[in-house]
Amino acid sequence: MDMKRNVMTAAIMLLCLLFGTVCSAEEKPPIQPGVGVVIIGGADFTTADFLRAASEQMGAEYQLGQELQQKLALFWYDKGFVEDQTKMSKDEMIEFAKYSGLDRIIYVTTGTPVVEQSKDIWVGSIIRTSMNARVIVMEADGTMVDLFSASQNGDSRSSEMRAKRDCFKKVMREIRTHIEENKSGTKKVA
Repeated sequence: MDMKRNVMTAAIMLLCLLFGTVCSAEEKPPIQPGVGVVIIGGADFTTADFLRAASEQMGAEYQLGQELQQKLALFWYDKGFVEDQTKMSKDEMIEFAKYSGLDRIIYVTTGTPVVEQSKDIWVGSIIRTSMNARVIVMEADGTMVDLFSASQNGDSRSSEMRAKRDCFKKVMREIRTHIEENKSGTKKVA
């Protein structure tokens, strides 16, 4: 009887250990089919209205918005940074491509926009903005698929932020056009 109790206790303990090991194993998210767009740059470009404008230009097949930007913020936090970083190294891009759980990431690194204000006798004051963005398209395995730049101008009669948003929309539209023209995905950059 005593031997049965010891064997049962040992079996239960083994099951508990096995169950605990399985439950505590870190689950790595599977790579989902999909393309994510991450904006790297100043705080202006990651606000809800800029992300909404970018999402409208890119279309529904691209994952873009607060959720993916939040994943980027968590990535930086796991690396020891409290705030988002405005620059990423190649290794960090490869790490985030794996961390995101998506099969492809489009990194859009925004430059500092140039803002000019001019006065026109007929129209009044016009705010003009020009912006450059570096775009890197990377597979989850770290293969760089595409690398290009996009630049556009925007203007507004009322505010600097609207001029920036207009410019940003045009840049995102240019990025979408470039990606659609090279849709095959076979273009590999060495």
